[in-house]
Parts: sequence; structure tokens; C-alpha cells
Amino acid sequence: MKTFPKNKNITPQSFWGNRAAWMVLALFASAMTGWGQAVVFDQFNSSSEVSAYQSQGWNGSPATFAYSTQFPSYSTGSSGSMQMNVIFGPGENGPGIVTYAPPFPISLVGATFLEFDLMVATNSALDPNGNASYFQLGFQYGAPSYSYEQVGPGFWLGPYGTTFTPGVWQHFKIAIPNSISGSSTPFNNLVIDPYDNSYTTAGTNIVYIDNIEVDIPAPHFPNFVAFNFDNSNSVTADSTIAGSAWYGQASTITWATNNSTIVNTNVTPVAGSGSAYLTATFGGEGVDVDNSGVFALALDTNYFVDGFPASENNTNFIINGYNYDAVEFDILWDTNNSTMSLDDFNAMGDIRGVPIGLFTQGNGQVELNSSEPNIPDAASNGWVHMVLQLPSSTPGIGQVLGLWGKKYGANGTNAYPGVAAYYIDNVVFDGGQIIPPSPQMTLVPAQKGLNALCAQGSADREDLVSIASDLSWVEQSSPVTYSFNIASFPTTANAGFDARLYLVPNVDATESDPDWVEPNLAIIQVYLNPNGLATVGVMVKTNAANGNGLLYSQDSYWNSTNSHAVGTWSFTFTGDTNVQVTAPDGEKGNVMFPLDDADLQSLFGTGMEIYLGGFPNGSGNQGQSMVYGSVGITNGSTQLLYDNFATDPSINLANWIVASSGSPGAVFLTSPTTVYWLNWTAPANGFFVQTNGNLLNKNAWSTNDGFSVNNLGTYFQTAVDVTNLASGSPLFFRLNNNPTR
Repeated sequence: MKTFPKNKNITPQSFWGNRAAWMVLALFASAMTGWGQAVVFDQFNSSSEVSAYQSQGWNGSPATFAYSTQFPSYSTGSSGSMQMNVIFGPGENGPGIVTYAPPFPISLVGATFLEFDLMVATNSALDPNGNASYFQLGFQYGAPSYSYEQVGPGFWLGPYGTTFTPGVWQHFKIAIPNSISGSSTPFNNLVIDPYDNSYTTAGTNIVYIDNIEVDIPAPHFPNFVAFNFDNSNSVTADSTIAGSAWYGQASTITWATNNSTIVNTNVTPVAGSGSAYLTATFGGEGVDVDNSGVFALALDTNYFVDGFPASENNTNFIINGYNYDAVEFDILWDTNNSTMSLDDFNAMGDIRGVPIGLFTQGNGQVELNSSEPNIPDAASNGWVHMVLQLPSSTPGIGQVLGLWGKKYGANGTNAYPGVAAYYIDNVVFDGGQIIPPSPQMTLVPAQKGLNALCAQGSADREDLVSIASDLSWVEQSSPVTYSFNIASFPTTANAGFDARLYLVPNVDATESDPDWVEPNLAIIQVYLNPNGLATVGVMVKTNAANGNGLLYSQDSYWNSTNSHAVGTWSFTFTGDTNVQVTAPDGEKGNVMFPLDDADLQSLFGTGMEIYLGGFPNGSGNQGQSMVYGSVGITNGSTQLLYDNFATDPSINLANWIVASSGSPGAVFLTSPTTVYWLNWTAPANGFFVQTNGNLLNKNAWSTNDGFSVNNLGTYFQTAVDVTNLASGSPLFFRLNNNPTR
């Protein structure tokens, strides 16, 4: 026998100094959010969309739903609607109508409006006030209940608010409040809640609904104000170049006090602001000199301090041109100093129209297009605003240093003689759409056993608590062994995750966080290191109810092993304070229990139960899970407790109580029919699972609503059941983010 070597580099675990506040984790029915678009819930193009709705019977009102061929004449792509027949009367005030279908569950972060169409049937029964119910829509995080989050103010159809004409479709657009659009927790279902407590006699309210969607603008990079020419330092010899060495007479660029008066919400007005003033002289067709107007304007006002070309690359002011989809600016044609017409200037040169491009790292000069929009004629009379598109296909704009302008006019380029002079101001790069990375899918075998899924934060405790309470090792005549088999464990990317056996000398403990609540407690722990090997620990606290005490500062009781976490671990108390550990690789060693005999007998010698579970030990491990194959406790040759989770059909409630700080379903047995876990990375807004048995048939992809999706923070997961797999046939998976079905 040997003693485990003490690992001097082991860092004690983080101090969890308070009780965690847990969020609710919903078990989701299918796909996640929209990317930045009008996310269509239902256009009711088929009866299958209607069948996805169900009545909750909240207020005693019977309700039925049917597919109808009625639909708004102004809508496109819609061939039907959902007809809702709701009976109102005394004690029958509304049903609560819910759907979980794709694209639910959905995150509404950034959502702006909820839109839908409604029509009250001509034969609908109205209440005594002439209303067709108080008609409101809302969203819920979890299962349907009365505590749903309402989107915007509800409204009446009738004299109390919105008037209606029976048989006429109306379109509604309701602003979504920040309490909804600012919530990062996905919503699990849509609630349609017709409500009316004014019916004195029973009547059937008949309403059609269609084209339910949420507007979620696509996220964009912020706009970048490149130049607003606030002062004379905006255009200096160090920040600009002009074409003095290009084909003859120099073009010039200087700072001018003539600033634009166009209102631009991207630019804050500055007193004394000015503009950049550009001039160029052209010799005309067939002239070999004075045939170009060239300038460069750097974001870094010191960039051209050594002249042009610049002697080194710029590292101070660089923007990624691919993050922007347009360049906008104000421009004014100087009719006093220009001797050529604006029309001739637009028509001439290798770049027709306004001659503005980008200056890039390595002295690159990028033309946006061979022909840009003409400077409008109105620019001869005052400032005008122009927008140049910046196509993502434009090569070489990953490192933009500033603006580049060039108009070359000589033989064969429609050159005209004369001076061109103009001002530019308020140059802004318009942020383009942020395209999230595509989610990556993996298909892994489902390990049979007890899952502890830690998806609710850095201190999510997911455990089973033993019913048996005669499980103490103290003052026993024979060695007591606590053992467990780890069937599956997170990877080294999730170092810090640990498997835990809590030894709790309180036969009534059932709370999810005994390490905080209980005054006396010991923990046997298997902890994952970044090198993939496991460290074992025995920790204890005494007389520290509702606190950590010294529990997480006992680094002297951590010992390294040469074993990985997966496999069977046993901890045998050969005495009250000596623990012999056997690792899965057969390695043996001793650790000492950090209490003396007197404390052990007084605090741990009475009744004792155990907790078995997992602990993420850090926010980076949120969503990770482990699987126990079995657990056993023996006193000599006497078996005190044994459970083979890999073969159990369900958690044995005669042996265990579930103690979860997450949500129902975080501690569970892998279903006997679950074959694989299908995982995909976050974000995955708007994606839902589709399957296909024949890749040669592109029309064979179908949405399988049997897949129930878990949002696990950094990734999503769904079980692939034997019922999803055709015997002897291939099956392919994909994620689809088309919001329509």
C-alpha cells in the first residue's frame, strides 16, 4: 500500500459564500429562436399547424379549433387560418390556448413587435357590450400556467378599444416590452387568451387568426464615425495625401470651415466643425499630364508622417471593412472654383460617378465598384447625402485605414479639361449584420445510468438523497466502504467538474444544498483536473449551519491520482479517520479524515444518510452532466445499500429522494430506449432538428416534433430514441433555421 502523493499545485475550490438563486430550466419541445428576421409562428397553411394548439381550460370555457380556408386578402403565402370557437357564459370566461410547436422554444432578445391578423366571424356571439372577447397574446417560460408573461397591453375588439367589422380582417402590431425582449431565457410556448366575463348567457365566440409572427431585427455591428472634421487637425499633412506625384499637377485636400448642415443621427454636432475640401486639375482627352485626382485620408492623423507610400503598416486605427455594409457621407460641389461641370465630372474617368473607395493595410487602394453613383445635381446648390454600398464580396477590405479617392482621366476615359472642387463631411461606416456562427452537431452514444445534469449556473447541485439513514462509518466493528461507478464524465475542457458523495448526519435532510444548510457534513469527491486525471478529496465542516465554514479551504486534504474519472471508485474507512481509496485503474492510497475521534463520535456517530450527485464548480461548466452506473455501501460483508442505475427502469423511490437545485428532470435515468444524444452548439437561434433517410431525396427532410430539446447554456441536446430510428435503414440529421414549416 502507498500513500497518494500530495499535489502541491492543487488549488482549493471556489468559495461559494451564499445560497444560489436558481432560474427555471424548461424542457423544450423543439427548435430555438429566430436569427434576426420576422420569425413566423404560424401562417396556418395546413391543418397540422392547427392541431399543434391545445386548450388549457383555464376559466371553464370549452374551446375547439379548426383549419379554415379564410385568410386575409392582403397577406402573401397564406392559404388558410385557424378558426377558434370558444363558449363564453356564466362561469365560462376563456380557455387559454397554447402551442409548443416550432419555432418554440424561442428567445425574444431584441424582439420589437408581435404581429398577427384577426377576423371576428359574422355569426359570432358577442357579449352584452358588443365585444368579441378581450383578446390577448403572451409567452411563457415553462409549462402553461396562469403566471404567463403578457406581450404588450391586451386589447378589446369592440367599443372598449379596437372597433371591428364582422367578417373583415384586421392587422395588429403590438410593441414588445423590454421585460420580454431583454430576457435571455427562452420562452417555451405561445398563449392565446380570449377572455370575457361579461356574457350573461352562453354563446359561441368565433374568431379567426392568421400570420402570427415576431419581428426580431438582425443584430448589427455598431456604426463607425470615421470623419466629421471637427477641427483643422482632421486634415493635415500627416493624415492625408494628394496626387502630387501622379501624372502632373497636384490634386489637393485641405480642411475647410464649410460644414454640412444635414442632420445625421450618427454624428454629434460640434461647434466650429468643418469639412474636407478636395480639388483636382484635369487636362482633358489626349493630354498626358494633369489627368488624375488622387487622395487618401487616414483614420490615424499621424499615418502619413513619413510620406506616401507609408513606410510601415498601421496598428493604431484599423477597422474591418467586412463588418460594414455601406459608407455614407455628405458632399457639396463647389461651383465657384470648379471650371468643369458636375455632369462632366460624373461621366469621366476610370471610376464614373463619385470617386471614393477605401485605403487599406499595405498601401492598398480599393475601388468599391467601377461605376459609383453620380454626385446628384442638387449638390451644386447645397449639401446632399450619399450612401455607397460596401459589398461583402469586395476583396482586401479586412484592414481598412481610411478613405481612398481616385479619378483617372486621359486617353480613352472620357476625360474633360478643367478643375473639379468639392467638399465631403460626416463620413460614417454603416454596421453590417452580425452573422452568428453555424451550430456544430455531434451524435454520441447515450450512456445508461443516473444523469446529474448541471445546467443552472456555477453552483448547481443535482443529487439523490438516500432513504436509508444507517450509513455511518463511525465506531463500526468492520470497515465501511462507500463506492460508486462513474459511467460518463465531462472532458478536460470542463476541468473542475466533480462527482460528490455527501455524508450527512441528519436523517431528515432533503434540501438540494446540504453543503450550505447542514451544520455538520463530510464530502467525498472526485475532481477533474485539466490534464484529464482525477483528484480525490475528503472535506468536512462542523458547526456551520447556513454557511460554508472551512469546507472549501481544506486544500491539505486533496490528493492527486494517476487515474481518469470514469470507472469505479471505492473509499474504505479502515478506522474512523483513515480512508483507503481505490481508483478505477487499481491504484490505492490513503487519505486522512480531518477530525479527531471525539468530534467524529459526537457529530457523525449517529444516524447518517448520503447524497450522490454532480457539481459544476464554475460557470464554464454549466450544461455539463455526468452519469453514475451504480452506487454501493457495505459494512464488512453486509450490504447496506446498492443500486445499479444502468439497469433500473426508473429511479427507485423506495431508496431515493431527488434533491435538485435546477428544475424537474435534471436528475434522471437514461431511458432504456434512448440510443444517442444529439448535441449542437449555441447559439442556434431558429434551428430545429430534421431527419432524412435518403440524402438523394432533398424533399425527404422532415421535422420530427418528437425531439424534445434541452437548452444547456453552451449547447442544446435532444435524445434520439429507438422510435426515431428505422431498423436497418440509415438516418441523417440536420438543423434547419427556416422559420416556416
